[in-house]
Amino acid sequence: MVFLAKQHGEFLAQTITLFNQAKKKNKNFKIIDLSADFRLKNPKDYEKWYSFKHPDEALLKKIGLRTSGALSKKIKQARLIANPGVTRPP
Repeated sequence: MVFLAKQHGEFLAQTITLFNQAKKKNKNFKIIDLSADFRLKNPKDYEKWYSFKHPDEALLKKIGLRTSGALSKKIKQARLIANPGVTRPP
């Protein structure tokens, strides 16, 4: 299990690399990202809210948690968990 606690966008490329490498080696890994790098479902919203373009739209579709109301079963099955946090407009 890996917890990521960098500023939004600061470790995004490395998170994608880490996810892809871990997926190849071990099916039982978890990455919990406390930034907003995977918080939003629509990749276009990253430019609007965080001033960067999300580089991996396919991975955004695989995120296991985006809201605090998600069921624990979904959390257990997810490999990459996004911090629900609070998203505010710029």
